[in-house]
Amino acid sequence: MIRNDRPIREVWPADPTASLPEVRDDMPSVISGILLQDPSVDALSVRDGTALGLTGGYDLLAKVVETSDLHRFLLGRISNIQRISSPVPADAPLAALLERYESTAFGHALVAFQPKPRIVSVVDVVRLYRQGKLDSGLRLRDVATRPLPAVPRSMPLSEAARIMVEHRVRRLEVLGEPRSMITDRSLIRVLFSAEMLEWARRHSGQLPSLTVGALELRPVIELDAEMRIPTATWKFDPDVGDAISCSAGLVTPWDLVMKPFVRGDLTLL
Repeated sequence: MIRNDRPIREVWPADPTASLPEVRDDMPSVISGILLQDPSVDALSVRDGTALGLTGGYDLLAKVVETSDLHRFLLGRISNIQRISSPVPADAPLAALLERYESTAFGHALVAFQPKPRIVSVVDVVRLYRQGKLDSGLRLRDVATRPLPAVPRSMPLSEAARIMVEHRVRRLEVLGEPRSMITDRSLIRVLFSAEMLEWARRHSGQLPSLTVGALELRPVIELDAEMRIPTATWKFDPDVGDAISCSAGLVTPWDLVMKPFVRGDLTLL
């Protein structure tokens, strides 16, 4: 439930210049991995005939974990990693978008903006707090979750990817100081780099023996557990960091949006 709920098109004014990152389902998977390295691209729209699907970093990792041949996977069709998704109408209330996130456990959804559909993510909703458009009375301690055990830098990438997929999470904390995390995007940037593509070509039928230490680490910001969510988002920039740490546990962008939504503690201003 969202108090003062309004149509999605009123929450995000139409932007005629906004382009939808779109790929065809018959393209090789490596194309999606290359495009998802761009920090401005949260997910990709996949055109399958007249239907549209979605794919993101987590989808790619789930398939990498299943394979024993990185080269074969990279050259496989994107259709193997897409999820078909009907667009949410732009005239639907914002709650309908969050309900789509909840039902799919996927923090991205297509919205049928005119003249072009657009992907709207949980991070986009977090930015509404920072823009003074969204409010919640909950505090960080109310939405924090216990983080997964931190992984060492010496852990193989394949093991880190497996843990993410098994626990259905997009980030893992890394042992050491200062506190930091790796994300599904961190793994994508390495697994789909030009160097890795050349390695996979020369070592068909194998997986690389890289470790977590080869990944880009993302900072974890420390905040007071008593801080209200809207105030916390002014200090937490999801474009820079990936999570908030407080004495009650870890808080991700999903926690900042979906937990207040489920509790009926979101208000559009």
